[in-house]
Amino acid sequence: AARSVHTLRVDTHLFRVTRRLGLTSHEGTLTGTVRDAIVSAMLGYGPDLAPAHLLFLLLGRDTCIAGTPRCSHCFASQICPSAQETSSAPAEGHA
Repeated sequence: AARSVHTLRVDTHLFRVTRRLGLTSHEGTLTGTVRDAIVSAMLGYGPDLAPAHLLFLLLGRDTCIAGTPRCSHCFASQICPSAQETSSAPAEGHA
């Protein structure tokens, strides 16, 4: 019988979005070791998470962009640690 293997394709969007959502913890660049740790952490939530890759991809392309994310437009902002940090930080030019 064929064995089912669950995995995720880790791209820059998954790398960034999972860290900002607090689902994975990593710093630096996307190395093979970091990629393997992200896959392991994400699949630790269950194999059904693998199909959610498209959601992370779209979120990373449109809302949770590199640089300054658009947290105020994100459906996950209420549960996102990064959005909470962004909303509690003083605006530039204001003390």
